[in-house]
Amino acid sequence: MRGLRLWHRWVGLVIASFLFVSGLTGAVISWDHELDRWLNPALYVSPAAAALPSTLDLANRAEAAHPGMVVSYLPLSVPAGHALLLSMEPVLAETGTGNPVEFNQLAVNPATGEEQGRRLWGKPALTRENLLPFLYKLHYSMHLPDWSGIEVGVLFMGVIAILWVLDSIIALVISFPSPRAWRKSLAFRWSQGGYRRLFDLHRSGGVWLWL
Repeated sequence: MRGLRLWHRWVGLVIASFLFVSGLTGAVISWDHELDRWLNPALYVSPAAAALPSTLDLANRAEAAHPGMVVSYLPLSVPAGHALLLSMEPVLAETGTGNPVEFNQLAVNPATGEEQGRRLWGKPALTRENLLPFLYKLHYSMHLPDWSGIEVGVLFMGVIAILWVLDSIIALVISFPSPRAWRKSLAFRWSQGGYRRLFDLHRSGGVWLWL
């Protein structure tokens, strides 16, 4: 049991800061579309039109206007009053050659195909146009750089998640040290205060919220 307690203590301390950042940014990006639209209306808002070209046609126009770039994602339809937001990447991105990427997201007017705005999604910056993408990428990768084609940040946060699952199971085990004293692991000693109250909030609160 002592070894499990040591695991729970030190693994918990190691992963706590990363989980705090991921949880805090996750709370914000739950409204990433709404917040991003409020900060960057040029990327999201367009005058409504009675008839619109197909999004595939608009994507072809965007590729023709930006030689060397290819559309990698596009919505199948555009709601009234919304701009068409395209994801783009260099044609030779897989080989690592070509010109440096200046943007990877393009907003066009769905009625005319004219460009309304652009940005480099995921760029580590706190400007108006980059704030929400920065927080989004920070949430799942901590903005750790890729290495040899491996998304190090995504892999790292995956390891943190696995450690969190294992630590949660171990925490449940050490929360019930004795079959006869199981009630104590579900109770809160509110009246005693100090360390005991804090301990119960951590142990019993964790047991009640475990699932």
